[in-house]
Amino acid sequence: MIRLTSPVFALSLFLAGCPAGDDDDDAAGLDEAFSAVVLHGPFSGDATLTATSSAGVPYSEVDPLGLAGTDWAVGDGNDDFWLIGRLGTDVVRRYSWPDTSAPSLEFAAGTPTNPQVAVECAGSIFLTRYGLGVQGGGGDVAVFGLDGSPDGRVDLSSFAEGTDGTPEPSTMVELDGTLYVGLERYDRDAGWVVDPVGKVVAIDCASREVVESWDTVPNAHVFAWENTVYVRGDGGVQELDSGTNTFVDRVLEEDLGGEAIVVLAPTPDAWVVVSEHPDDGANTVWCLEPGGALTSLEASPSRAWDAAVDPAGNAWISWRDHWATSEIDPGGLGVYDGTSCERTAMLDFGSDPFDVAFTGLP
Repeated sequence: MIRLTSPVFALSLFLAGCPAGDDDDDAAGLDEAFSAVVLHGPFSGDATLTATSSAGVPYSEVDPLGLAGTDWAVGDGNDDFWLIGRLGTDVVRRYSWPDTSAPSLEFAAGTPTNPQVAVECAGSIFLTRYGLGVQGGGGDVAVFGLDGSPDGRVDLSSFAEGTDGTPEPSTMVELDGTLYVGLERYDRDAGWVVDPVGKVVAIDCASREVVESWDTVPNAHVFAWENTVYVRGDGGVQELDSGTNTFVDRVLEEDLGGEAIVVLAPTPDAWVVVSEHPDDGANTVWCLEPGGALTSLEASPSRAWDAAVDPAGNAWISWRDHWATSEIDPGGLGVYDGTSCERTAMLDFGSDPFDVAFTGLP
């Protein structure tokens, strides 16, 4: 498992209100409230999809699914989950949980458009496409029918930072019929330099038009918490203030001693934040309380890769070795209590986890 100065978290699935990590005997009598699917694998190998039980015990590897390479992502669904093959695969699959024998829906995203996040809204499927295809598709939010048939696109090329044609739309969340899309805005023609001005755009699902845009922190990644939109990027985290309709600072890197925020999990009562030291790459886990107080919890030589919050309000952080790390440190999935920020479980999948989604939700 991950070696830390104090124990680190490993991801597992929770029964609502009951932390993972119970032994098998205790877990046997629990009713499953929801499940998690975890993507894991080495940087140089193929990805594996594993499901976890409500007690945090792995109970099935959903293989073989033909997951060549590691550039895959999973997304939440109610009784479904999304499985997206990104760069070089360009495919979107939806599975109806718990049947993983075959996808209930599968369609091509366009080549090579590098799809990122799929969201169903207003009777259509919206898909962020990070790359730019040979026919000009990509660098947009593509629209598909519920049967996977192409049904238009929302062109975002006017928000591109240079001459590469794409503003790199990546993360996307939906609130009340509006999609909020984070644009990373790398200038590929200038050596993948991030633009100093980040962007978030709002798309109305019904009209499929951009209805608002904001300047934000560079390398913008959006997330939602308590019906509010946030953006994480270079420099810190900002909140969309409904009164002023502007993004205002919420957590700054200077608050963390100048360390970059790697991942953030907005749990109901406190935020679990992981930062990275600019010199040695060491990660630090923080707890951000509602009043703004920051507490340093622990440090890790491994790297936090992704974060998610389960329906019970617990933070799940995936830890893995960095692709450029010379010494191999085993990774795992860690779970933190959403109120105290205390670690409640660790789970080892045999290879480093890099993405998680929740399905079979109550």
